[in-house]
Amino acid sequence: MKNAMVIVVLLIWNTAAIGSQTILAENFAYKPESGNCQSFENSADNEVKYGYLYDWETAKKIAPLGWHLPTKEEWKALCAETGTDKPVVFENLIQSGNFGFNALFGGSKFPDGKFKGLGVTTEFWSSSVDEDGNPWSFDFDNDFAAVSFGAKDPSCGFYVRLFKD
Repeated sequence: MKNAMVIVVLLIWNTAAIGSQTILAENFAYKPESGNCQSFENSADNEVKYGYLYDWETAKKIAPLGWHLPTKEEWKALCAETGTDKPVVFENLIQSGNFGFNALFGGSKFPDGKFKGLGVTTEFWSSSVDEDGNPWSFDFDNDFAAVSFGAKDPSCGFYVRLFKD
C-alpha cells in the first residue's frame, strides 16, 4: 500500500447574512490557474484592498463548492432586503452601510484594456444574461449614490461576490 499525502486548504471569508441569503462580505480574491483576472492597474495594493477583476467567463467558473455566482434575481432580492429605493440600497450596502456587505469602489476594467472608476464605481457580475446574451452586472456609482443593473460586454473586468448555495 502506498502512502498518500493529503493537503487541505482552508479558506475563510467574511460573510453577511442578508434576508435568506449568505453573501461574501468582501470581493473574491482567488487567482485561478486559467482565465482572465487581475487587480486594478495590476497593483498589489489594489489586489489586497479590492480583490480581483474577472471577465465573465472566468467569473462563472471560480466558485468553490457550496458557493455560486448570483443571478440577477438574487441581486434584486438583496436590494429588496436592504431598501426601498436605489439611494437607500446604496447607503446600506457600501462599506459604512448597515448590512455588512461592504461594497468598495474598486473601479473596473473595460474591453479596451483600460482601468477606470477607482474610488467612484464598482460592478459585480451576475450569472444571468439579457435577451441578447450579454451578462448582467450589479453596479454602484458613488457620484450618484445609487445602484443599478446593466447588461455588459463579457470581456469587462468586474468583481465577484459569491452567494452560498
